[in-house]
Amino acid sequence: MTAPERIGDILPTLPESTEGKCKNQNSSQSRKTKTSQKSSTKTTCRSDLPAIRRAAPGHLAFANWAEIDATVAKYVRSAIKRGIWPIVLQGSVGTGKSCTAACVFQSWPYAAHWYRIETFIKDVTTCRTSKDKKVGCRPANGETIYRTESGLWGLADDEKSLWCLDDLGTRKGSESAYDIVFELLERRTGRPMIVSTNLDKEGITDLYDERIADRISAGVVIEMNGNSRRTGAKVKVQLDAGVKK
Repeated sequence: MTAPERIGDILPTLPESTEGKCKNQNSSQSRKTKTSQKSSTKTTCRSDLPAIRRAAPGHLAFANWAEIDATVAKYVRSAIKRGIWPIVLQGSVGTGKSCTAACVFQSWPYAAHWYRIETFIKDVTTCRTSKDKKVGCRPANGETIYRTESGLWGLADDEKSLWCLDDLGTRKGSESAYDIVFELLERRTGRPMIVSTNLDKEGITDLYDERIADRISAGVVIEMNGNSRRTGAKVKVQLDAGVKK
């Protein structure tokens, strides 16, 4: 299983840190106290959080760990540290699945690729059917890069790169689309990958089949239940496999 050398480069040591701003727990009056008293001042700063190495997709550009449930961050951190892949973030709309994936994506120390599965299927299909056998791929923070099908699969073969598959299972594709999804999962076996989906394993089995469902759930499934994160509801986390408390 693949894991980065320094987990602190990706996830915060203190996921409970809030708002990403320095907050001095002492009042302004404490600044007038003796130097010895100042030394006990406790500050929570943005420096507690990992460095941002790349931009997340537009609608998630402001994703940060302060918005992520601390229990979710705990299990994601544990899975990454132990190299357990894929990490599946499963739950209803608005519970923070994509935001959590975006936080890891932004700080991953190696190459990182963000795709909706429909987009990857479309890109591979375009390479197969277009006249020049290439497709224009535009990273969230870069210029358009033209790749062949072999170039796309080459990205999938990179052992250290992170793949984020957002919103998996929104629609059922053709047989060729199924083959592309299956091959991508095969190539990413045991390699860094985060999948967000509204479907549980049974739902993925119904949409694709048991082979794909088994590969997606082979690592750890973090079930994020409850109402929308945007309304402030508490998100529950259930561990399906792979990571101990």
